[in-house]
Amino acid sequence: MVIIQKYVRKWLVQRAYLKFLSVTTSIQCCWRKVLAMREFRRLEQEATKVATNPIQDLRANLLEEGGNDTVQPYDMTCFPTLG
Repeated sequence: MVIIQKYVRKWLVQRAYLKFLSVTTSIQCCWRKVLAMREFRRLEQEATKVATNPIQDLRANLLEEGGNDTVQPYDMTCFPTLG
């Protein structure tokens, strides 16, 4: 009777431990997902700032200097064979 009781107790403890590991792994996975989503949003915002600001700043600088931000025709006189 003691031997059967020993194996049943072992099985119950082992089952509880495996369930604990499963739950712990699920919690870790969910937390890592939260952290990854935060990092992704931060990187996305940073990329948006980097992508838009230089273009807007360059255009604003050109207009402030009195320059024309349209494409100007290229002077082909320096290439007699092409122009």
